[in-house]
Amino acid sequence: MKHCLKLKLYLAALLFCFFFTPCNADTRTFQKPCFPVTQDERIWLQEFFRDLLFNNPGAYTLYGSKPISIAFYYHNSADRFKVNYEKWKAIKDRFSIRQYLFGEFPSKFVEGVDIVFFVNVESTLRMLLNNYADFRRVLGRDFDPFEAVFEVENPDSSFWRSVMQSHALLGILLGFGQDNAWFFEWKGEHGNEQSLLGRFVRSLPWGTSERDDEEEHDPQHFLLPVYTIYGQFPNDELLEQSKLEQEAIIALYKGRDEVDLALKWLTR
Repeated sequence: MKHCLKLKLYLAALLFCFFFTPCNADTRTFQKPCFPVTQDERIWLQEFFRDLLFNNPGAYTLYGSKPISIAFYYHNSADRFKVNYEKWKAIKDRFSIRQYLFGEFPSKFVEGVDIVFFVNVESTLRMLLNNYADFRRVLGRDFDPFEAVFEVENPDSSFWRSVMQSHALLGILLGFGQDNAWFFEWKGEHGNEQSLLGRFVRSLPWGTSERDDEEEHDPQHFLLPVYTIYGQFPNDELLEQSKLEQEAIIALYKGRDEVDLALKWLTR
């Protein structure tokens, strides 16, 4: 009951934040451009935000509680997301973005792939503070969570490069849950062993949130983040939180300009 009330309060707070921020003081004039972008920029910005936020789970990082979302592209490709991401980097400093960060690192698991990190600073800091012992143990050293978060913009950051090598640490920061992140790590590490550890992880029931076959999504039609949940008694709190955030995000976008809304939230 308390959890359900908490989720309802979150939904109300999210809608309140939207309707009482300066750019939308009069909702009847919201369709007037709020940001200095050209019409050509609006075209590719809409494509970029749809890819980042809806074809990938970035909407739950921008408007919700998901600490980090990631998107991929191949080095030698000319796909839409890569092209528009390069354009975004060229104009990003035009906007006063304080609560979100973007980082870019080569994948440790797939050759020729770069991973774009979209970071909610506050949520990521909370996740690091709450799971500091795990990060300290894996990294083998103390670190300052506050400084570490902002290093995501540095492709040579030792902290983030170490995180990239750990499925568990990365899973925690992606908001998959500490338990699910570690079960995933242990299954990958011991799943083929004929040991007690291996037999245990193979025996664990597991499931994932539903996916569909659609390649393109929009603010009214997009997926929940994909969770892999392990165990006989799985905790569905993360999934329920995401469902509520999905409802709130859909409500935010109704009748609104996609580019202005995304830029407004990035600069709040």
